[in-house]
Amino acid sequence: MNGPGGVVPEPPTVKVLDSCPVEDITSQYDMCMVLPLKDGKLEPNKGQNYVAKLLELDLDVYIYNSLYHDVAFVLVRASDERLKRCADYYNFKMLLDPEVARSFAMRGSEGIAPFDIEHIESITPYGPYESIYTNYSTNVSEDLYWRPEGETSPFRRAVRLKLMTIMIQERPNGRENIKIARYLKTGSMLGYFPLHDHGHKAALSREWLYWPTNYLSPKQLMRGILPWAQPMQAVREYFGEKVALFFNFFAHYLYWLIFPAVICIPVQINRWYASETSEPGIGDEITGARLGVLLYALCVSIWCGFMLEFWKRRCADVALEWGMIGFEENEADRPDFKGKMLERSHIDGLPHMHFPAAQRSARQMLTSLAVFLAISTVSALVAGIYVLKFVALGHDSSMQAVVSVFNAVQIQITNAAYRFVAHELTKHENYRTETQHEDALILKLFAFQFINSYSSFFFLAFVAKYIANGCGPDGNGACVTNLAMNLAIIFGTRLATAQADAFVVPYLTTRVGWITKLVRGKERNLFSQRELGHSLVAPEIDFLLDRYDNEGTSIAKYGQLTLDFGYTALFSAALPISSLLAFGAGCISLKSE
Repeated sequence: MNGPGGVVPEPPTVKVLDSCPVEDITSQYDMCMVLPLKDGKLEPNKGQNYVAKLLELDLDVYIYNSLYHDVAFVLVRASDERLKRCADYYNFKMLLDPEVARSFAMRGSEGIAPFDIEHIESITPYGPYESIYTNYSTNVSEDLYWRPEGETSPFRRAVRLKLMTIMIQERPNGRENIKIARYLKTGSMLGYFPLHDHGHKAALSREWLYWPTNYLSPKQLMRGILPWAQPMQAVREYFGEKVALFFNFFAHYLYWLIFPAVICIPVQINRWYASETSEPGIGDEITGARLGVLLYALCVSIWCGFMLEFWKRRCADVALEWGMIGFEENEADRPDFKGKMLERSHIDGLPHMHFPAAQRSARQMLTSLAVFLAISTVSALVAGIYVLKFVALGHDSSMQAVVSVFNAVQIQITNAAYRFVAHELTKHENYRTETQHEDALILKLFAFQFINSYSSFFFLAFVAKYIANGCGPDGNGACVTNLAMNLAIIFGTRLATAQADAFVVPYLTTRVGWITKLVRGKERNLFSQRELGHSLVAPEIDFLLDRYDNEGTSIAKYGQLTLDFGYTALFSAALPISSLLAFGAGCISLKSE
């Protein structure tokens, strides 16, 4: 069949076994698709179609059934020739080998005189031939492209997975593609994941996850103790750019959080010692404790600007080092993007999926109305909680703790519920690329979570003192006390929830067998297989791991860090010690992630 790059020289292969192979050959494959079986066979309109589409894409497929013949494991790989044609067709960016690039430059070519570029470290830490990415071409020697030491092909594991993702999501000859997310949601596909390279993963674990008692060198010691000294390049090579960028931001945030975490200690101690927690009124004496809080708030304001500006610089460095400059310009269509297939694009004459901009604008208006209603609802909930305080609980300032607990629970529940709503609304808007889709999703999530998480703080800081007894019988000075209590309970609840999500939930779902069986359907027979003494091979072991939602999980993690940053930047002056607590919880979370 014809495909990107020309005619396939050799047909793809498919091997089918009725049961698990004795010899585990899974290391020769890159991806795994888990499909349900009906009467021991793939369903004609579902599983069989998915496998047929893989074969249409010239991919090699290896299928075997589980011991109980209720699921089929479909292993997928691409030949080197298929990878080359795909990379050439899609202008896939590949990293040049610095030494080979330099030798090409010094040797010159027809019409180009030899040249060399001097590296001046005082100007830039990057060598003149480092971090150069160019479109892959089958017309040049493969020696030009970088490869890890010991490997003979530039198509290392990370590159193979990216290219295979492009292949599986493409629409061959304008036909329907494989919509992984939709099939996983409907249950017609039970799993889809890249197979772990367990040797590579073990090496990364040794380098990344060692705790101080296991370190053998100062470099390893630094990586274990200092949150910003992480093997980011190794993380990127194994887990991809999205995951690595998250850890880059997490490490950058913790590095800069040291400053408020340190200066908050004397400020908080002085405040406790002086027993001053109220805000000064007009004409009141500015005591040492109050002056310390004022200076702390000023420092945090300056700190915010520097932290964000230096993160922009770090993003620029990462984009250069990882070849992400111009990524959005050549980004492929989302698998779930819908539209009318045009035989010829008005731009390049190729088949093109078209969705009218006017139709998307109409959908955006409807989703914006839904987001506004959601924000209005959660604002009414917060207002109702404080009305309850004034009407039912009275104006006693001690009741603020009760109100804050209600507010903390409400924030966690509504944030979790709204995530599902935001995902569905964004899908309805039908964006072409993943970047456009994620940008729209982030905007919806941030708008809602900002109001939901911070509205009670803005009320206590700027509104309550203008309401009769709004801060309690102690007068306006108690507003800062209420604000500090609100921050301690809500921010503390968020940090505790994050730790529970990082430690308790994974333990219950992976270590306690009966809970895992309860929450997982088809997988229960794999547990029975293990209990009966039948060893599981790599795809089955990977299938039993918790599924990582690359879109939902990464955005949710960024959202949590953004909220933490907001609590510190906006309200930590009411409770300076919260910066230190945020730093400690962040260091633990970084390891747990």
